[in-house]
Amino acid sequence: MAGRTYRYFEGEPLYPFGHGLSYTEFAYSKPEVSKRNIRKIDSIEVSVNVTNTGDKAGDEVVQLYVMDIESSVTKPIKTLRRFKRIHLKSGEKSSVSFTLNPEDFSRFDKDGNAFVESGEFKILIGGSSDVVNSKRIYVKE
Repeated sequence: MAGRTYRYFEGEPLYPFGHGLSYTEFAYSKPEVSKRNIRKIDSIEVSVNVTNTGDKAGDEVVQLYVMDIESSVTKPIKTLRRFKRIHLKSGEKSSVSFTLNPEDFSRFDKDGNAFVESGEFKILIGGSSDVVNSKRIYVKE
């Protein structure tokens, strides 16, 4: 799949996925996770505060990506797992929460079978795919 889809593209895209124009700006807090160390069968809660720092009300699409840091198989750089559209007035802040299940950390082997691998993952939350706002978690047996 490398070289055939944006999910494996390592260059700098002209416009990242989720890029859009707005009449206002949004600021994100660091994501918080309910657990930093989870088992392969656990679900976790991830939350972030989003603040409209601009002069006008506006909509924002909060996007959550999962990045597998230590995968033993070829994998996408990061995968969009959740998103939520919110509307905030100027100066307003909102807490956005997501639940991630074991399937959200799964990969596929060469035979197409899904599996969850132990290791380090990065949870990224922001307004587009070029997000750098992240939290690391660790999946164990």
